Amino acid sequence: MRRDTVFSIVLTLVGLLVGIAAAEAAYRAWLFDQETDRFRISAEDRPNVWFFETTRWHFNAEHGFEYGPETVYGGSIVDGLVRSCWSWPANERGNMGLIEGDYETADLKVLVFGDSFTAQVDTGVDPRGVTWPDYFQRSLAERTGRSVHVVNFGRDGYGILQMADLAAD
Repeated sequence: MRRDTVFSIVLTLVGLLVGIAAAEAAYRAWLFDQETDRFRISAEDRPNVWFFETTRWHFNAEHGFEYGPETVYGGSIVDGLVRSCWSWPANERGNMGLIEGDYETADLKVLVFGDSFTAQVDTGVDPRGVTWPDYFQRSLAERTGRSVHVVNFGRDGYGILQMADLAAD
């Protein structure tokens, strides 16, 4: 093949590709102009989204999932805008809340099983995350004058049967 022929074929193919791309862009612009409602999402239809840098949950064959001991960062998007950013810490045992005191030497030992309400952490008070079982431990120790250790086995999404299975183990 001659050099002029190859150049003509390549130029024709490039011209075809540019023409197809231009036609597609023009068609999309026309559709957007004519069918605006199909391309715009109303505030009511815009989903609210939570996002995480990495997963908070790790597969566990016996209990469905467990938390890892790391802090996970995330946030929420509402009406298409980032509305909050937060951290979701777990302790070294892979549970929510603080570890204050020593379980082995405590006078009173309490295991708490629950759902997301029990697992929910408040990082505004302490960046490591405080849960209601943490407040319960402090209050119980204060009222009894004894050493108390509460372990929080709260898991988001857990039902009563899952809590009972986790407690039995």
